[in-house]
Amino acid sequence: QAETALARAKALREEGNTLFKSGDVKGALAQYHQIFMYVHGFNDGSPSADAGLGSMSQQSRDLSVDPEVMAQLKEFKFISWSNVGLCHLKLGNHEKCVSYCTKALSIQDSNVKCLYRRGKAHLELGHVDEAKEDLARALRLDPANREAALELRKAKAAGAAHDRKEAAKYKNMFGAAAKEAEAKEGSPAADAAGAPSAA
Repeated sequence: QAETALARAKALREEGNTLFKSGDVKGALAQYHQIFMYVHGFNDGSPSADAGLGSMSQQSRDLSVDPEVMAQLKEFKFISWSNVGLCHLKLGNHEKCVSYCTKALSIQDSNVKCLYRRGKAHLELGHVDEAKEDLARALRLDPANREAALELRKAKAAGAAHDRKEAAKYKNMFGAAAKEAEAKEGSPAADAAGAPSAA
């Protein structure tokens, strides 16, 4: 059954790639998503990492496989999550992109493409610190990555703009408070409170 699942996963990847290249991102998304349905539910003799995720096919395929086959199944699980994340990024579903890229990075934590995609999605969501962290890591792993460098510059600029905005907000806040205090100290009521009463 594992060999059959792998064959189907490979076919789905090719179908997804063809659709993606033709501009049919939603169609590609559907194919990439199906890959996971075929390759999860197997294990190498230890408790399944996918236990509890649930699917139509899980009950019939909670099977042990040898380490080499398990590695291939795990690779296709990564491919599914990574490419689903890419499709969601292209479709503007940034929260879903972050979610799927995070899943993919749980398998390959130094994958530059996933770090870049998650960083870009974080930036679109306004998560500047998270974006800078992902994009800076992507650049450390691949210093020649122009796309990551560009997005990191954007993230740093967004962070600087946010810092300036916050500084101006607090300056205005404290300035208003100081003016209010000065006004109270110089008001007639304050002066009269300390003056002797008339005989």
